[in-house]
Amino acid sequence: MGVGSLGRALLAYSGFARYGLVIVAAFDADPKKVGKTLSGCSVKPMKALKPLIQKRDIGLAILTVSDDVVTGEATSSTERETTLDDMVTIALEALLIDGS
Repeated sequence: MGVGSLGRALLAYSGFARYGLVIVAAFDADPKKVGKTLSGCSVKPMKALKPLIQKRDIGLAILTVSDDVVTGEATSSTERETTLDDMVTIALEALLIDGS
């Protein structure tokens, strides 16, 4: 999950707990956001995504993309597509590992 406006809102939402959903990590490509703690989650660099998913046996990932219209953040469509591709690859690898 990126930590733009939507990501921060999801991190702050306490209603997920009643459904058994706990957000354990946040990731962002922006080096200025990495290392900060938001709503109890340390923001990690994107390169830490795959190892953390494998280590913690994460079953659900939430992808939020740059809200450049609101914030002026410049995330290209290529960067967005790459992030989505990375998450899909990680999810498929996790399924193959679990299913073998």
